[in-house]
Amino acid sequence: MASIRKSFSFRNGVQVDEDNFIVNANGLVGIGTSVPSEFLDVRGTAKVVGLVTAADVFVSGVATITDIKVGSAISITDGGVAATRFYGDGATLSNLPTSQWEDINLGLGFTSIYAIGNVGIATTDPRQSFQVGGDPSATGKLGVGINSIGNIRASGIITASSFVGAIAGPVTGDVTGDLTGNVTGNTAGHHTGGVTGNINSTGVSTFNSLNATNAVISGIATVGTALSFADLKVATFGNNHELEIKYDKSQGSSGLGGRATIDCSAGELVLSAGGSLNVGQVRIQPNGGEDGINVVHNGQVELYHDNVKRLNTTTTGVRIANDLRVGTPPYTSGFGTVFSALSTGKVGIGTNLSLSDLTIKKPSGTTVEVIAESGVPNLTVGLTGDTKNKGILRFNSEANTLDIINNDTGDLNFILDGDNNSGSGNIKFIDNTTERARITNDGKLGIAITNPAHQLHVVGTSTVTGNAFIGGNLSVGGTISGALSLGNVIEGTNVLTTSGISTFNQVNFTSSVGFGSAIPKVDVDFQTAVASFSGVGIGTTNPGNRLKVVGTSFFDTIGVNTTAVKVDTTHNPGGLQMIAERLYLYDSQLRLDLSRQSKIGFGTAGDTLSGSIDLRKAGGAISPWAFLPEMTTSVRNTKTTAVGQSASGIGTGAVIYNTTTKRVEIYLPDGDTTANVTNWVGIATV
Repeated sequence: MASIRKSFSFRNGVQVDEDNFIVNANGLVGIGTSVPSEFLDVRGTAKVVGLVTAADVFVSGVATITDIKVGSAISITDGGVAATRFYGDGATLSNLPTSQWEDINLGLGFTSIYAIGNVGIATTDPRQSFQVGGDPSATGKLGVGINSIGNIRASGIITASSFVGAIAGPVTGDVTGDLTGNVTGNTAGHHTGGVTGNINSTGVSTFNSLNATNAVISGIATVGTALSFADLKVATFGNNHELEIKYDKSQGSSGLGGRATIDCSAGELVLSAGGSLNVGQVRIQPNGGEDGINVVHNGQVELYHDNVKRLNTTTTGVRIANDLRVGTPPYTSGFGTVFSALSTGKVGIGTNLSLSDLTIKKPSGTTVEVIAESGVPNLTVGLTGDTKNKGILRFNSEANTLDIINNDTGDLNFILDGDNNSGSGNIKFIDNTTERARITNDGKLGIAITNPAHQLHVVGTSTVTGNAFIGGNLSVGGTISGALSLGNVIEGTNVLTTSGISTFNQVNFTSSVGFGSAIPKVDVDFQTAVASFSGVGIGTTNPGNRLKVVGTSFFDTIGVNTTAVKVDTTHNPGGLQMIAERLYLYDSQLRLDLSRQSKIGFGTAGDTLSGSIDLRKAGGAISPWAFLPEMTTSVRNTKTTAVGQSASGIGTGAVIYNTTTKRVEIYLPDGDTTANVTNWVGIATV
């Protein structure tokens, strides 16, 4: 054998032949394969002599192993399995007798086994022959135990369809179901079945239902559900049976059951609840769960109708829900009612059908009084808030006097026929039985007369110490005694007889009127006076402006923006003079009639004008220049050739200043029948 001690290092694996042995670049080792898929991949039979340690072993085929040991707890040798403990479901295990079980009746046809020791279920320490749970004889243990002589001890409840045989010894738990035979010992539990024998109880006996012909109870009786007495059987209380409670079905109303009576023949009948704790209530209920009368511990008393609270007392009085009616029912007609206060806030006296907030109704002779022993009784109607928002009917503020007062700033109205019923009533002022005055429904005031013929009709002597206004005619049927002095001013006419201004609404003069003249020469003569008018119309009744003249008018001289026209003895200054004003013509034409030698002169005054337009004297003005219309060649051409409504009226001799060519141009056609832009001739400096 060669002895070579040398280390080799191979990169990217090593391979012997093609597939005998290979270590690839990933560190996987293959024997019998060139493509190992695990860290050690052996294709073929492998033999290992020695100990193999692995975390998991997976065999997909048949593994032949002589002896298998799993730790120190499990060993499999020659077909036998030995373990310290077995866990899991053993339902499929068979023919596994143990040292604790033995079949003693082999000929019975089935396997019969018994336990050599005690059998325990849900316990690891059975102390009874058969025990479920803990040992019931031990303190604090819960369970059921059966010993070898048939005694059963249970710490819990035993339930069975029946128990047969005598029961000897004390029974300390509950017994349910029928119990036949005598019970000679003490019973400390509950009896829920019927007892046909006598019961002698020195302690407290509790019955769910007690049906007895005659029950005498000398101690305390506690009734859990109901204490029943037969019809007409009396329950009495007291040494002499002073308090009796009974029920008589025959005394009840038809269809409403019988009558229950509580009769206290002596002393007081007190219904109390809560004791000294002051927390209870006393309730009277006509039906179960339906309140009738409740008396609460705090002193409140409640009355119910159909389980709805209608009345309850409080520390300040009584509160009533919904309606309060006092009277004799039925209340349908209303007259059986003495007083009603409805849930709508309406109050009725003598009726429960109040349509207003307060209604007082009687078949006849209804009377309402607001009186006081002394002082000033008031009846107030108004709004909440300030005192002024009130109207008052007051008596005796002034001794023996009735006042009608409106404290606010509005009117005091006396209204007849407020619902427009075509009434014909009057307002009358009567002293005892004598009528002193009246205001009729058509607005006439009569004093000492019941049928006034005029708006004011006074019978008897009348005195007016102040002024009197008469808007219409004054008719005097008798004689005016004394002097009638009108004075310098006639009141109401604005006519001043001696001085001042008199104002007239309309004046109709049938002859001439002169102002400042003794004898007017025309219908209206202002020759020696000055008149001022807001507007004057001549030939029209609707001037609309200061002066409007309709028709032909002739003026000698007109001055505009001046109070005086200029006068010159050397020449005529003109009939139309405008001072510091301009003359504007809008969509108009100014025409001068050449046949009458009309001319325009600038800067001339009294000079004889030469030509139709004379500008010779205009050179002395601040701006003496005369300017021609300016336009571009494009605009000039457009206006020259325009026709129809847009025609400019171009003609021979028209002069413009062309802003494009910077020259003065004159239109001089050379015989063309239509306007041509080539007919413009320019004048320019060279």
